[in-house]
Amino acid sequence: MRAAADFIPDAVVLNAAQHLEHGKSMQLGPFAILPRLVDHSGFDAYATEIEADGKRLFIPAI
Repeated sequence: MRAAADFIPDAVVLNAAQHLEHGKSMQLGPFAILPRLVDHSGFDAYATEIEADGKRLFIPAI
């Protein structure tokens, strides 16, 4: 994406991703994201709790 950004007007260049850690919250703009390690057939599966403006959304690992 970074290489193509020179050829695309108003391109978005993303920063490096963060690694998930169980119970360690991270901020993404107005969103607080809290990963939770879950028992799942997929190795290192996380459910996520997302909070913004006093509201929460829980997304289970699928």
